Amino acid sequence: MRPFPHLQMEQDNLLELFSQYGDYLSNSEKVSHVSEICRLATNISQVREEIVYPYCVGHASQGLIDQSMIEMDLARVLIHEVLQTPASAFLYDGLVGVLSDLLARRFADDENANGLWASAVAGGLDRGAADVAVGERLSELERTSRQGNWSPLMPFCLETLRDSVPPGATRFRDLG
Repeated sequence: MRPFPHLQMEQDNLLELFSQYGDYLSNSEKVSHVSEICRLATNISQVREEIVYPYCVGHASQGLIDQSMIEMDLARVLIHEVLQTPASAFLYDGLVGVLSDLLARRFADDENANGLWASAVAGGLDRGAADVAVGERLSELERTSRQGNWSPLMPFCLETLRDSVPPGATRFRDLG
């Protein structure tokens, strides 16, 4: 189920960008490509937080909303990591791959017959009004972010995952 055509189009564009990422890119090409991926993922995440999730409240299962919000928060954490990691780093390609897999799974889970979108529509979500709001905000974010006026968003559910690293653990940043 795809009740938000504007959002779905942006998500499809994002997944297409991920599919074009590969070892054949030079490090500078990877950085440029991943920056565009992160820009688009940030716009999608922001629209979900500002418009989609609030529209779903009261119409969809709160558990499904929570799962979607948490996974999008994890994507925000990964976006920060990818943008702060040099393309030549040991785990760079792995970070990009995990971000891709996470978002592809999240989008698919939301669309499946038991997912967030079906739950919201069954609960009476006004798809038309929601999609108009989504489309307008995505257009605004696209204009602004294309001008270079964007930065990755901080997680809104998970304050940070840094504190969950056990004392004495070697962090990725400490490997260099």
